[in-house]
This record gives sequence, C-alpha cells and structure tokens, in this order.
Amino acid sequence: MRLEYHFALLNAKACYNILMVFKLLLLVFLSQPLPANDEPLTGYEKAIIEDPALSERCAALLTQRRQKIQAKQKLNSLIVRNQKLDGYVPQSRQTLIKKINTTQKKLEIELVETNQKIKKLEETIIKKGCPGIVPTSI
Repeated sequence: MRLEYHFALLNAKACYNILMVFKLLLLVFLSQPLPANDEPLTGYEKAIIEDPALSERCAALLTQRRQKIQAKQKLNSLIVRNQKLDGYVPQSRQTLIKKINTTQKKLEIELVETNQKIKKLEETIIKKGCPGIVPTSI
C-alpha cells in the first residue's frame, strides 16, 4: 500500500515538473518580439503568404469576379437605355413596345442571375482564403 502512495506522489511531482516546463516554454515564446509591419518577411512567413498556386487561383477568381461586375454594369446601362427607349416610343407602335418590355424583363432576369453569380464567386474567393476582397453590395 505504501508503494502505491510513493508512485502516486512520484506521478504528481512529474506532472508538476512537466507543467512548470510548459509554463517556462510558454513564457519564453510569448517574450519573443513580433516582427513589425515594415520588416521584410523571411522564411516560412513569405512562403505562407506568397504561395504561387494560391496566388494563381486567387488571380483567376478575381479576374472572373471583375468580368462579372463589368457584365453587371453593362446590364444596368442596357436597362437604363431600354427604359429611355420605352419613353420615346409612341403608343401607336404596340409591337415595338412589347419587344422593349420583353427585352426589359430578360435584362432584369439576367441582372439577377449575374448578381447571384457575383455573390457566389465572392463567397468562393473568401472560402479559398484570397486576400483583399471587399464584397460588393448587391
């Protein structure tokens, strides 16, 4: 029975020593100065941030996003142009008015789809971990 007490005491001391070593290592780690923003990155820090595969993937995704935003802007300008045309067409030209209204509805549907695609692309970009994206307000 006494032998078990000694083992328990020995295990408690060993756990205490391990805990003290861990605290000491934590103190040493936390006392290390962090690199300032103006210092150049070295070693693993540079490798993590400038991974070429990630950079290429992010560049491709950002290019797709830019193209979708340009398409959205073009659709918005076409919708405005179509609305102006609708105001200029006389009421006697019923066929032309129907075509303009149909075109207007198609453009609005395409704009909604483009907005959804942009939102999905932004979510994908954020999930991939690409830096510097500011989501557009749709």
